[in-house]
Amino acid sequence: MAKSVEQRTKELVEPTTRAYLVSNWNEATSAYSKDLNAPIFKKLGDIAGLAKRYDAAADNFIKFDKKKDDAKKLFDSGFPNVEKPGKQLQGLNKELEDIVKDETASLSKVKNASKAEDLLNDWEEALKGQQDLNKERKAIFDRMLKLGEDVAKARADVIASVKKEIDAAKAGLTSTNNELNTLEAQIRSAVINYQKTAIDMDKKEIADAVRGFLSVFGR
Repeated sequence: MAKSVEQRTKELVEPTTRAYLVSNWNEATSAYSKDLNAPIFKKLGDIAGLAKRYDAAADNFIKFDKKKDDAKKLFDSGFPNVEKPGKQLQGLNKELEDIVKDETASLSKVKNASKAEDLLNDWEEALKGQQDLNKERKAIFDRMLKLGEDVAKARADVIASVKKEIDAAKAGLTSTNNELNTLEAQIRSAVINYQKTAIDMDKKEIADAVRGFLSVFGR
């Protein structure tokens, strides 16, 4: 039965030690290499050659899995582009607070005004101050909006880059897993044929050795 990418990941990536088919095949059958190199077996399939191709494909599968996980590094490399306008936004927030203090300090108000003319002066000063404050705030808000857009774009760019890397890695994993499934099926078929031939030749020890090799696939 074909294995999913998730199953293949558990088989090849998660274990602390990697099983190589070529070395396992050699270890399982080295005592019978002369017999197994005979044409009667070779015509049934080159298991050693298939195992070598499987190991190479498994290496690629592991590389694609690492590429998928390494995509997270793009968050670190892209963070400065988010951080810079973010810090500028913080500076503008402080600037908003400062202009209120500065504008208040610049008003020419009459202390303890009680006369109509003095009160009028104070109201006109307050109006002028508010109008100036509105203009300054608008200029700052416009800059804040632009910086906010820069932050959003920087984040969107990083997200797009990470998704692109992950999608490419997933495509590689799927393609490589399909190749591994094909090779595993070919190896299993060849092993069964080797086993039958060995039994027909009354060489049970070879049949057992060949059959035992399949344990490398986990079942």
